[in-house]
Amino acid sequence: MSNADKPFHNDLVVVTGAGSGIGRATALAFAANGARLVAADINLAAATSVCELIRERNGEAHAHQVDVADAAGPGFTSTSIARSARLVGVPEAEQERVHERLAKALRRRRFPPHKVARAVLLAVLQDRPVVPVNTEARVTYALSLVAPRALRALARQGARRSPFRPGS
Repeated sequence: MSNADKPFHNDLVVVTGAGSGIGRATALAFAANGARLVAADINLAAATSVCELIRERNGEAHAHQVDVADAAGPGFTSTSIARSARLVGVPEAEQERVHERLAKALRRRRFPPHKVARAVLLAVLQDRPVVPVNTEARVTYALSLVAPRALRALARQGARRSPFRPGS
């Protein structure tokens, strides 16, 4: 397929967190589908590495250092964000232990970044603003549409009984 026939031919796409994980997989997927890319990451060396790989594959990419620490992610998947995020409601002394439990649970799910990247790419092609990428995200999204109050009540109950909460 020539570059002109690719779905994102000559479109400019900015991918945050492009240096690793889901962001890296998403950047590579868009570039493979013809997009000109801005790889944004707090780790400039990692973003530059992705750009070099894209250019080796005859793509156009530019690296920029950004910090989007307060931004929301695509869901809880096995990423560097999941490993380093500050967990609200978890005392500082418990953060590392809870992160280890979360990382172990995420590894068991086997939902790698390239699957999320594929879902993001398809959502953009289909002009869908919300992309639930795994089973629990799909169920949660469906509940949010049909019963938002019930979902909020379940979330409050779950927060009280979370296996990751200290003392649980």
